Amino acid sequence: ATSALSPPWPSPPTRKAPIAPTEEQLRREPWYHGKMSRRDAERLLQMDGDFLVRDSLTNPGQYELVSGLSW
Repeated sequence: ATSALSPPWPSPPTRKAPIAPTEEQLRREPWYHGKMSRRDAERLLQMDGDFLVRDSLTNPGQYELVSGLSW
């Protein structure tokens, strides 16, 4: 019998956190554009809902999501 105080999941959790994709995996994605200025990225976005991911030029090693939403 289990106690009412026992957690319903194992501790520590057996499920692993997601692993960030490698640069090689990113390059295969149609929405990944690598090093690109924000202005150039915004020119590619034509419709509401369009987006792309680019390398951050101001924070090397990080990525930026650029959205084509217009307000």
